[in-house]
Amino acid sequence: MRINPIKTTITPAFKQNSTQYPVVELETTGYDDSSQALRDYIRVHLSQMLLLGIRVPTTVFKNETDNYAEILTNKPLIVDYKTMHTIPATNIHSIGNNSYRGGYLPDNESVQTAKKAGIKCVIDLTESSEYKRRIEKNGLKYISYNTDDNNNTIGEWDSLALFDYYTVTHRTYNRFYRSEEEFNKECRESIENFAKLIGQLNEGYCYIGCSSGTHRTDFVMALNDAFNPKKQACRLDNPKDISLLLICKNLYSKLTDEDKRTMGWDKEFERLFLTKLENGFKRYKERYQDDD
Repeated sequence: MRINPIKTTITPAFKQNSTQYPVVELETTGYDDSSQALRDYIRVHLSQMLLLGIRVPTTVFKNETDNYAEILTNKPLIVDYKTMHTIPATNIHSIGNNSYRGGYLPDNESVQTAKKAGIKCVIDLTESSEYKRRIEKNGLKYISYNTDDNNNTIGEWDSLALFDYYTVTHRTYNRFYRSEEEFNKECRESIENFAKLIGQLNEGYCYIGCSSGTHRTDFVMALNDAFNPKKQACRLDNPKDISLLLICKNLYSKLTDEDKRTMGWDKEFERLFLTKLENGFKRYKERYQDDD
């Protein structure tokens, strides 16, 4: 997979402090495909040049080209769309920022295909030890954010953290907390891990999903659209129902400045988020009144 042919200039490191040797202008020196083939290509390409008429010792030349290849391979890749869609997993879709959503990668070959396409991290919205072994065995980062509604403890993710104090203690879940402060304190770990989830998706090169890539994946993608500053398609200001607005309002009320930094927020994004949230409640109220 040859992505982004690279053209650049280079001066051998042992001549960089001399004004007697001009910078050598190179043609295409390689591709951002992070492969050994890239290193070999650079080495062969540069070896065909006279490098200002200076014969470079083999050891120096190898170090120079290896260092240069390392710089090139660290450049960001574009996750290959066609390769991702050869994976026999359910509901695979691009979510932007070089990331994809879908069901479990079903076997080692599928994980290797995702890795070849450019995926670096797999986010599991359940918690499967077998899936974890499969992902890590094939050299990808594995993160679990268990969104199971039956999770009865505040841990990596507890759905109670999505609601407010009144709803949890008086209406739906029948849990008792002596104060809202106590409730928010117990939710803290869940909120911190939610911020880390958005931060990871912000970095890109992720494959995220649950076993089938549907319901809980849909829900987390809706939250990612709202809280990820790299998403441009947030529909908070034109909601289909009130539940997403309430959840976003509750989550926002629990965020600390550190949580916002983890997600990559700045003041401008926070202003836009609050504006969309406010407009969403206004439009929902207008729609509800119109129906009456």
